[in-house]
Amino acid sequence: MIKHNTPSQLGGQAAFFLIGNVFTLIVGLPLQIYVARSLGASNLGVFSLLEGGVGLISGLIGFGLAPTLVKFLPQHLENKEYSCIRMLVWKGLQILTMSSLIVFASGWVALPWIEEHWPQLQEYHISIALMGLMVPLGILMFYLGQGLRGFQEIRYMVIGSSFLQLTVKAGLAILLLSLGMDLFGYITAVVLSMVVALIWLGVGLLRKIRSMPRDVAKADESVKKSWFNYAKIMYGGSLLSVLTANMDRFLIGLFASVSSVGVLAVIKQLQQLPVMFLQMFLTVAAPMFPAAPARD
Repeated sequence: MIKHNTPSQLGGQAAFFLIGNVFTLIVGLPLQIYVARSLGASNLGVFSLLEGGVGLISGLIGFGLAPTLVKFLPQHLENKEYSCIRMLVWKGLQILTMSSLIVFASGWVALPWIEEHWPQLQEYHISIALMGLMVPLGILMFYLGQGLRGFQEIRYMVIGSSFLQLTVKAGLAILLLSLGMDLFGYITAVVLSMVVALIWLGVGLLRKIRSMPRDVAKADESVKKSWFNYAKIMYGGSLLSVLTANMDRFLIGLFASVSSVGVLAVIKQLQQLPVMFLQMFLTVAAPMFPAAPARD
């Protein structure tokens, strides 16, 4: 029987997660200062508004699938229900890929209408179109990251979503902004860094799934119903927060100015720094809870 050293596992992964947060602080904060100064309040405000729109859309089509991985993967791993893991991961990946690509294509079609009703965004036509890629990239990144979290591969997840993504983003942003590419250059840096992180996370999760033994047992209807019910609850519970999370950006952009949104973006980033450290323990510990009952 395998002995589970939970304190050691929790401490080691939490420590690595802390290192990732410190790296994000050391690199990310100076980068945000540089970006804010290079773009100016107006361009930064436009980016913040677009980012808020991406976050809103991503939340609406997430369907609670990523949290479902964190809930059920550790449980299925403990019970050696490998076919259930494969079905859960691939079905969710298919749903999110199709829905996000449909939304991305719909955004291209709706872009003229958006610019007509929001004249301030007309000069950012190419930037808006490029930033639309953040919808499928962000959704799939979060899903794959939560899959690795369900496998309790915190180190691999942190390397991809913190060290690798931020390093690529910082290098490209400094290069492209120094070449005078302004907002389009920064969005390009963000999108390309997400592509690199997505590949890293995807390869990591694929390796974990391929390393599992093959079994012929299939997930029965009661298991699928449990997945569906949990995803439904998580999705329903997140809708209110999704709809209100970026409302301040939209209201300030509507009633004040785009530049004011840029100032708000800087303030909110500073405000979120303590929260980043408070989330450290929860991120590591949460997958351990469903695993514990599975082994009594």
